[in-house]
Amino acid sequence: MGEVHNYLLGQMKFAEKTAKISDKTLMKDLIKNFQTLNADGKYYYHEVMTRTSAENSDFSEFENLEIGNFDLDELRFLILKRIAANKDIDAEVKKALEVISDPLGNPLSDKNLLLIETNKDKQGGNLLVVFKNIAESSNVYWASTSTRSAQSRAVIIADGIGGVLGTACSGVMGIIWATAFSYSYDKCTDN
Repeated sequence: MGEVHNYLLGQMKFAEKTAKISDKTLMKDLIKNFQTLNADGKYYYHEVMTRTSAENSDFSEFENLEIGNFDLDELRFLILKRIAANKDIDAEVKKALEVISDPLGNPLSDKNLLLIETNKDKQGGNLLVVFKNIAESSNVYWASTSTRSAQSRAVIIADGIGGVLGTACSGVMGIIWATAFSYSYDKCTDN
């Protein structure tokens, strides 16, 4: 998971000019760019890279967002609201997702990793594992390419919550949405 995430993020940074990405680019178009970047088959999955479930079809609040308007707090709130409304996710998992995705905290602190470990086998606990795996790979990527200090954690959290959102579609889309959120947050904080 992490290897694919970091590959796509690196490819997007490399292809920024030819992909004609701007602050006005919609998130759904950025997602299409990430799907295209994997078209070379380096990471081939037998999984469909688009949503197939009718109940997951309304992502308009995310898809129609201009990346120049990326607001981590707002997007986190919207995703946690969706999670809170999902009766198939254990209450302890919902609380854990809220704690580990706090933009003022450290998503990979010992305390948060213990919280993930404690709740990962509960209903919906796979979302905690997705968040952790993506956050760990994001941490590796941004530590090697960024001079950000306090903002690095926010980029990692953007990655993690994007992964949680995308996982509602499929594993591959979890990686793609994570990468899109991370890339968008990075672009917004560069300006």
